Amino acid sequence: MEETSFIYKSIHVYRIILNILYFGKYNQRFKDVIKHFDSNTNSVTELCFGDIKIAKYCKENAINWVGYDLSKSFVDFAKKKNYNANNADIMEFDDYSK
Repeated sequence: MEETSFIYKSIHVYRIILNILYFGKYNQRFKDVIKHFDSNTNSVTELCFGDIKIAKYCKENAINWVGYDLSKSFVDFAKKKNYNANNADIMEFDDYSK
């Protein structure tokens, strides 16, 4: 496995860098995804989740969330917050959950 970039080693560094890249609209990108959920949304599988903003929304709204990310530090951060996060390379998946 390749060496992980410093950006992906810390969720806090990641948030700072992404907020700069999104011109202060980092949180808006998650809101843009969440607005597509409807009252029938009961399960979300998030690939390359990075941050747990969507996971947090799901937990607050009783939506089952599972996330996959290559970054062990992101997965560890999510697991410490009791989210169903998995360290995996999605390019190696043979089958995705429905």
